[in-house]
Amino acid sequence: MSLVELLVVMVIIGIIAVVAFPSYRGYMQRAQRTEAKDALVRLANNQERHYIQFNTYTNDLTALGFDAGSSDSGLYDISVTGADQQGFTAAATPSATGGMTADVECTLFTIDEAGLRTASPDPNGKCW
Repeated sequence: MSLVELLVVMVIIGIIAVVAFPSYRGYMQRAQRTEAKDALVRLANNQERHYIQFNTYTNDLTALGFDAGSSDSGLYDISVTGADQQGFTAAATPSATGGMTADVECTLFTIDEAGLRTASPDPNGKCW
């Protein structure tokens, strides 16, 4: 093999890498978003169990099975606001140390007592 052939192969590999890496990263972000969605659905189910037992929703993440206040792998921080006898709102935001801070399309996932699921900024309407 000559040096020219070797350079051509390296250029082709470089072009493929430049095209493939962003696509791969986007795929990984979409896959990792499921962790936030799964955690929120699980939290909502646990809120309903808590409501059946105590006739009120709770802000206490430990009582809902989220001792660390984060999703399973720690990619998202989980919080509950406005929990009372009427309802609750739970949110998942990318953890500062979780690696999802680069995801600018879906930076906040929420769910409430009625099962209303929202995400923001959600420019394509595909976060949930």
